[in-house]
Amino acid sequence: MNYIYALIDPITKQPRYVGKTDNLSRRLATHLKDRSHCHRAHWIQSLLSQGLKPTLLVIESIPSDQGWQERERFWISHYRNLGCTLTNNTDGGDCPPSTKGRKLNRTEAGRRNITAALVERNKSPEMREASRQRGLSRKGVPMPAGFAERVRQWMTGRKHHTKQFKRDLAKRNKTREYDSLKLSEIQHNLPQEIKNRISQAVTDSNRRRTGIKKSRPPTAKQRKHMSEAQLNLDPEKKARISQAVSESNRRRAKSRK
Repeated sequence: MNYIYALIDPITKQPRYVGKTDNLSRRLATHLKDRSHCHRAHWIQSLLSQGLKPTLLVIESIPSDQGWQERERFWISHYRNLGCTLTNNTDGGDCPPSTKGRKLNRTEAGRRNITAALVERNKSPEMREASRQRGLSRKGVPMPAGFAERVRQWMTGRKHHTKQFKRDLAKRNKTREYDSLKLSEIQHNLPQEIKNRISQAVTDSNRRRTGIKKSRPPTAKQRKHMSEAQLNLDPEKKARISQAVSESNRRRAKSRK
């Protein structure tokens, strides 16, 4: 079934475009997505910028085995005679031009200009924020059915790296392992004093990197308060504190050896 339809302006309530389709919902969606440089597309985009949409009104239904060209010409002529300002560029009866299979002959300079414009557009903060918002909106949304299978088929048989690249990578990894083993052997044969100095330097470096300050010994006033607090403790708590201090001193002395 073919349909002759009209797009109604939501502001003036008058028809602004007359066309033919065999799928009403798909044709309306195509009109709303159209970004071409024609009178009809500019009119629809102006409505969308105001938060409005044209209304699709079916004027006449025509069976598929009958011609629709003459009826489209009739309705375009009819509305024009009524004084409606239609956005149709022709008198009707012709199929819309298609770009399918048509190769665009662009010059090398034109290609470079298009590439530069796209790169500059993607650098703008607005485009980056829009891309980030699209990514957040897709977070947690499951992939369509069959998507993983299509990716698997697409990746099957692809050469990620050459054999020479894999050999070089394995050689570098073996070299790193050998260097690590040699370093551990050298450190094992060092004197204990040198080992302690290296360990202290590593500890100080980690403390500076993590922002941890080196603990300072308590002052005389702090020691006095600590001793007064310990005098008021129960004998059982004093014994536990004394045992913990002894174990701490023992571990510290053991680490220095």
